[in-house]
Amino acid sequence: MTIVAGFRVKDGIVLCGDTMYTGGMKIHQPKLCSATLADSPDSVDRLSIAFALAGNEANARMAIEDCLEGINEIPTEKRNLRNITKSIRSAVLKINRDYVDGHSEAEKYGLQFGLIIGAWVPRGGYRLWATAGSGIISQEAYYCQGTGEYLGHYLIRPMFKMSMSITETVLLAIQTIAAVKKYDPNCGGDTQFVTITEGGALSAEVPYSALGVEGHIESFERMCRQLLFDVADKNLDAAGFDLKLGAFIGYTKALRESFAGRGFNYIVEVLKKAAEKASMQLNPQPTTGGQSPQPPSPESPEESGES
Repeated sequence: MTIVAGFRVKDGIVLCGDTMYTGGMKIHQPKLCSATLADSPDSVDRLSIAFALAGNEANARMAIEDCLEGINEIPTEKRNLRNITKSIRSAVLKINRDYVDGHSEAEKYGLQFGLIIGAWVPRGGYRLWATAGSGIISQEAYYCQGTGEYLGHYLIRPMFKMSMSITETVLLAIQTIAAVKKYDPNCGGDTQFVTITEGGALSAEVPYSALGVEGHIESFERMCRQLLFDVADKNLDAAGFDLKLGAFIGYTKALRESFAGRGFNYIVEVLKKAAEKASMQLNPQPTTGGQSPQPPSPESPEESGES
């Protein structure tokens, strides 16, 4: 079981999830996969697509394989939003009919799966879909799947806006998945991300050991709740409240410094560099005079957010 989520924001697509599977035993492995489909590396018709899976892994991965095969069979010039959606729906419906439906309710529960699918469509831009039983529906903003879905919606819905940046969305995702992993015993492990940005630049699947950042977020949220009690404490005088408020401010400043080092900003930089690398691979620079183009100069630690 799991918690996975997908977001469609102003500058791209973000998919994320935990890495723990539960069954006869608990194991940790990726729940995200992605691919770029193009006739050639510099094709303007390339399509980038990423999947986040929940539930029965075998059935979910068969559906993903069928989705990719179906899209590959669509002629490049006809890979528009309508045809891609129809192909995905057909693949998901077939796996459900062949491997899920027709079983007893007890068996069916263990065979069900969920997918969140994000894509850059050459003739459609950013798109997000999610399974709903045997069907596929388009999602305008975000969606969650898995046993932690209920808590994911509770935490994401009040905060999320499509106008958010990828950076803001990644922070919201880390906060949400950390809370779900804390309260749902079927969710756990590292947090994994994949992003799709302009033109179909795909960051591939980036694993991230978020435990340090998750611990800071948990402490911050606990201090916020405590501060609310301090605000309402009629027996706390002004000097005492100022002391507690000062401690809270001091902690938030230290947290900000931590984020600027190998904390939250680090995963943002990793995702950014992975997307830039993918973009360069999709758009190779022309060479002149038989010489290879020079790579960009590396960033300083201050620019990259690394310490």
